[in-house]
Amino acid sequence: MKNKALALLLVTILILSMAFGCNTTDDTTESQTPPPPPPSEQNHVEDNSEVTLDSEDTGYPLVDTPVTLTCYWPFDFSYQDIVDYADEQFFREAAKKTNVYIDFSHPSSASNKEAFNLMIVSQDYDDMIKGFYTNYTAGVDHAIETEIIAALQDYSEFMPNYMAIINGNEAIKLLCYSDQGNLWGIQHIVDRPQTAWAGPTIRYDMLMEIGHTDPIITLDDWEEVLTKLKDAFPSLSAGPLLISNLGGTSSFGTLTSAYGIGAYNAFLNKDGTAVYSPLEPGYKDYLMKMNDWFEKGLIYNDFAGLTSAVLGPVDMVANDKIAVFDAVYSWYDVDYTQPAIDEDFELRGIPLPKLNENDTLHIRQSNEWARSANSLSISATCSDLELACRFWDFAFSEEGIILSNYGVEGVTFEYDESGNPKYTDLVLDYPLGISNAMSKYVLFNAPGVCYWDREQQELSETCIEATNIWTESALDDWIYPVDATLTQEEGDEYAMVFTDVQTWLTARM
Repeated sequence: MKNKALALLLVTILILSMAFGCNTTDDTTESQTPPPPPPSEQNHVEDNSEVTLDSEDTGYPLVDTPVTLTCYWPFDFSYQDIVDYADEQFFREAAKKTNVYIDFSHPSSASNKEAFNLMIVSQDYDDMIKGFYTNYTAGVDHAIETEIIAALQDYSEFMPNYMAIINGNEAIKLLCYSDQGNLWGIQHIVDRPQTAWAGPTIRYDMLMEIGHTDPIITLDDWEEVLTKLKDAFPSLSAGPLLISNLGGTSSFGTLTSAYGIGAYNAFLNKDGTAVYSPLEPGYKDYLMKMNDWFEKGLIYNDFAGLTSAVLGPVDMVANDKIAVFDAVYSWYDVDYTQPAIDEDFELRGIPLPKLNENDTLHIRQSNEWARSANSLSISATCSDLELACRFWDFAFSEEGIILSNYGVEGVTFEYDESGNPKYTDLVLDYPLGISNAMSKYVLFNAPGVCYWDREQQELSETCIEATNIWTESALDDWIYPVDATLTQEEGDEYAMVFTDVQTWLTARM
């Protein structure tokens, strides 16, 4: 039985790592991005600590007669409060400003891969395609060479705001261009580096109830706590620790980081050398530890049957079925707490565990200046490529940045006495939480300049503390760049090898 459990865990984790190697999303991805000072307070500095804003809001509307462009825009499964992004406040207001309207097609997260592949095979492309980078495994240079998407450097004159931002910061510029020097899309760019926004989380009220007040630093500490929780709470009898439905911990390095490996992000950059986690010595040790914990009943025993690949299902956490899991920090206050059955319900972030107390970890949830999973490419067959560039350039103007981060003055934000935009109660008191509010009223996980600390206006100190705990408990210097681009030859080989590996492993499940 033990060997069978280990074999199952090995196969599922390998499938997980291959799947995310071929079609990575942030997820989650990359999935929460909370905003900084208004553009008037942004100044370019030599150390690239923030983006450069150099925009002119002139020449609007862009056309005298309304024009409609089409856009392939997958729905984020986490946010369900809007059915058509054409009704989202940013796009409604941007249409008024530019006279450019967007006709969206919205495949669900579950059908995105199939819908994307069908679009590519049929060669019937929307004018614009969100998430192209993460879906097209042959590489963006190959897509440009085969005339699927456009090389936007040829249209830079129509994007002065965007070009000023990406060319004003070397770190951003490196992420926005391919190895062959192609500007392959409109990027989601943060205003300054962000701390970790996801990581290990514990039911703190349960922890206090068992009287455990010692620091939880090592894997041995985790095992002690998990054992106490399982023994103390009948509702946790199926196992207090949640791992993903594919067998890994999460894309954030939780547990795997202790062994110097990645689970979802299987490729690592160790001292300038790309390594593949399943081939690293620590991978077997990690599998053995997970097998041991599974046999001891510390891991939720039906993890493979869950539909969520990364984060703890809200209903299981709120109903006392899970006590330790990975979570996004901004979900603490509403998403988990509102439906909780226990009035003392409380979540807190805990450090990523180490093998030994004095070890240094190198893998955790990490953020780039530009987040390609949220980017958008313009198809080579776009009905008006110049206009599409000019439309998205508006999002990088000062007016567009305020609209995309805060919405409409007097509706979703007001300026405070210092001239800084602050959300109104319409956003702060939104019944489904601030993340859902932002997906409805502003650009969220989308192209543009993102002021990631905008949502922190509403979050509790516990949420903010969690981001600091995760960031301080581990470095992120081994994270393989999510924006690394493949040459055509590399892309062809990558797609061929990983497709075969996935097929072989899946057939043996």
